[in-house]
Parts: sequence; structure tokens; C-alpha cells
Amino acid sequence: MTGLQAELESTFRKLPIAPPDDGGIPYEWLIPGIGRQLALMKPVDRKVASPDATKRKLVALKKHAKILCEDMSAMALLPLKLRILIVEIAHAEDPKLPPSVGRGAPQKSLAMQVARTVAEHFYGLTGTRPTRITPPGGGKAHGPFLEFLATIYRILGIKASAENQAKAAINFVTEKYPKT
Repeated sequence: MTGLQAELESTFRKLPIAPPDDGGIPYEWLIPGIGRQLALMKPVDRKVASPDATKRKLVALKKHAKILCEDMSAMALLPLKLRILIVEIAHAEDPKLPPSVGRGAPQKSLAMQVARTVAEHFYGLTGTRPTRITPPGGGKAHGPFLEFLATIYRILGIKASAENQAKAAINFVTEKYPKT
């Protein structure tokens, strides 16, 4: 277990966990898996290459794979899985670039995905729907779920507004699990 997973798991264990109501497996048994799931969502710092540069690198990789395929003495020394991979690369189609999406800031799809995942598990663990409390005179929203989501974002290093993402995540859980 990584330190990140341990911190996420510890954060989930601090929630007021509801007892199982149907005699099934307690939801809290899923907490280690939740920690792994969210740890894998952590954003990775990487240098983003342009689509054209990526396509050039893929075409060059295909060219080198074709050369290797023609050299049977070199291919014979490689493990079977690697030979299969090289043949697949050599015969792959050249990538078609999608049209440019335009200007503007990139969408925060990761923040939304994490918020939905956290909202779903929050509901499963606590038995209460995630909510956000907005003061009547306006101002900053608050509440247990919102504070919990902000903590998860901090742990994962996600730079997005927990308040804004919580709105969509709460709607997601409400639609997915209608009151019965």
C-alpha cells in the first residue's frame, strides 16, 4: 500500500459509517479498494506533446517495428509477447488526428470523475446522500460532503473547486439512486 492509498483510506474511515441494513457485506470492507481506485486517479505531471508530434513519434515507431520484423535473426531472440507486440505495431494503421477542439481552458473531467466517485462512496458508507448547505443570504456553501470532497482533492493534488464539482456529483448520485 502506498502512502497516498493509506491517507485516502484513513480519510474514508473517519466518516460516520452506517451499519449494513440488509445483512449483506458491510460497505466499509470496500474502503481499501476505494483508496486504490482514487490513488490511481491522481493526476500525473507530464509533458504534453502536440498531436502532430505524437503522430510523428508513432509513425517513427511503426517504421522501426517494420525494420525489426524484417530481421528474423533479431526477432528470434525476443520473447514471444514482445515479438507479437512488434508485429502489431508494424501493421497498425497510422493514427487519424481528431479535429482541434478550439480554445479555452481544458475541461476538468478528472475533478468531475473523482467527485462522482467520492459522492457515490460517501453515500454507500454513510447511508446519507451527499449534500451541500448554502447559507440563505448567499455566501460559501459548506457541509460534511463538501468538506470531505475538498480533503480528497487536497490529498490527490487536484486543483479544482470542490464546491462547483460537488453540485454535479450530488445530482449524479440523486439520479443514480432515486429515493424509494
